[in-house]
This record gives sequence, structure tokens and C-alpha cells, in this order.
Amino acid sequence: MSSLVWDALIAVYPFFSGIAAGAYITSTLPVLFKQDELKEISLLALLISWATLIISPVPLLFHLGSPWRAGNIFAFPQASSPMALFGYSWIIFLVLTTISIIVYNWFHSAPWFKSLSTVLAGIGIIVAILFSGYIGFLFGSNKAVELWYNPIIPVSFILSAILSGLALVAILYVIVWRLSKMEVKKATLNTLGRIVWWILLIEVVLVGVEILVRTYMQTAGWRALYNVLVEQLGLSYFVGVLILGGIIPLITLLSKRVTSSAGLMSLISLLILIGIFAYKWNLVIGGQLPLEVSPYIYTTATYTVPLIGHGSIFWISAIFVLWAFLISLALAVFSNWRMGVKIYG
Repeated sequence: MSSLVWDALIAVYPFFSGIAAGAYITSTLPVLFKQDELKEISLLALLISWATLIISPVPLLFHLGSPWRAGNIFAFPQASSPMALFGYSWIIFLVLTTISIIVYNWFHSAPWFKSLSTVLAGIGIIVAILFSGYIGFLFGSNKAVELWYNPIIPVSFILSAILSGLALVAILYVIVWRLSKMEVKKATLNTLGRIVWWILLIEVVLVGVEILVRTYMQTAGWRALYNVLVEQLGLSYFVGVLILGGIIPLITLLSKRVTSSAGLMSLISLLILIGIFAYKWNLVIGGQLPLEVSPYIYTTATYTVPLIGHGSIFWISAIFVLWAFLISLALAVFSNWRMGVKIYG
């Protein structure tokens, strides 16, 4: 196992950040885009965003050698630091999400509620797009790594963020509503399926264009990276990203029978989440595997996730368990998610 600069924990971090942004954008659809079929899940999406925002910096803290020093980002502001800018945007996004939850839970009967909720949604969707796009910008502007240096990556990160948020909201909508013995509405699932299909189509086209352009250019770095994606990461790249996360959902979501079925819609949403996680994994890990030993000459490193220790399967699993706990806690504490239609109606 080689010691990469950024290990598996850093692959988890953009996955969580994307879901946080995407879930928030999902929560704004009834307010800003008049998607009335999504009214009842708007607050659920907001709570998912809030819980995921809290967990999103945890992989970074686990990755740091001295995580207790992370507070220095706020104690000693440095606008030129990419990590500091993430910290500032994260705080702004978390505060905005928290204010939105408080307003929706305790002030939804106030006469000024609809005006304020529209303003919060408008500001929040801009912050969410910048939040997810900025993380993509950090990768896309890195000239030292062949796979990362790409102006399409910030756009791809925004699209994948929206997709992952929509997919997780769809899954939890089915699970939570059934556990609460509430009706899972076909109109809600159909609307989610339609939006997911169009965004997924754009994302797949962008990825396809990127592959064609890189293959045509045939740079030395791309040839080494191609070997990495085909040999070392072939399963996650071709099966995870292209087939499970792209082709299968695109084909199946064309059927209204699929988008009207709670079980099938949940399964397709899970495949999309797997594909997006595989995409982030290949980007972070795969981008570091080609090593330039001299101009135009590359070798490849190897990487295996350890079972225990730093960046291990154990710690990644623990983070996911904590994430599930935070979502459950949010649903228990802020119970107005059951009143989504009444509040927005």
C-alpha cells in the first residue's frame, strides 16, 4: 500500500459535501420553482442537508495530523487559503440551514413566513451551488494532477451534488414515510424521477465529452491515467460510475412504472449514490496513482484501504454511522417534517 497524500477520507469528504448542497437545493424546489409535488419532502430534504453539513468536515478532521488546530482557520482568518475559504463557506451554509430549520419549525404560522422562506431559499441555493462548485474548483484548477486539471469538474461537482441530494431524499422519503405509516405519493416520486433523469443526462454527456477530448489529446499523463482507470480502478470506473450510476438509471427512469414504484425508485436512487461515490473515489484516489518520474515518463502507485488505522474502513464506517445518527436525531428533534404540505400550502 502506498501512502497517498490524500487517502480514502478525502474521497468521502466531497461526497458528503455534495449531498449537503444537493439536499438543500431539493428543499428549495417547491418555493423557488413551484414544484408543488415536492412540498411534503421539502423539510425532510432540509434536515438531511443540515445533518450532512455537520458531518461533512469530519473526514477532513480525521485526515489532519493535528485536528484540534482546525479552529485556527476561524481564529486567524486567511482569505488566500483554500481550506480557510471552505471553512468560511461551511459556516455560512450551516448557519443559513439552521436558521431555515428554526423558521420552518417555529414560525411557519407567522404572516411574514412565506416572504422570509423565499428569501432564505434564494440565498441558500446560491450558497449551496457555490459550496459544491468551490470544492470542484479546488480539484479542477490543480495543474499538477492530470485527472484533476479540468474546467468541467466544478460543473460536474454541482450536478453530482444535486443528483446525490435528490437520490438520498428519494430513498429516505420512502423509508421514513413507510416507517411512519404515511402514504408515499406517486406524484412525488415521478417528479423526483423526472428531475433526476434530466440532471443525470447532462452529467453523463459532460463525462462523455471529457473522455472523448482526453482520449483524442493522448497526453502522456492521460495514457498513464487511462491504464489506472482500466486496470486498478476498472471495477469502480466502468461498473460503478458508467453502468450502475449512469446507463442503468438513465434507461430505467424513462419508465413511469419505475418512477411510480417506491421500491424501484429507491433502488435506482441507491445506484446513483453508488455511482457518485465511485466518481469521487476515482477522482481523488485515481488522480494520485499516476506518478511522473521524469518528463513524459510515468509510473503508477498502488493503494488499498486499510481495515483499521488512519483512513481505514473502520473510521469511514464510523463516520457513516454517525451521519445516520445525526439524520435520525434531526428527524426526532425537528418534527415539522411531517407537516411539509401544510407549511408550504
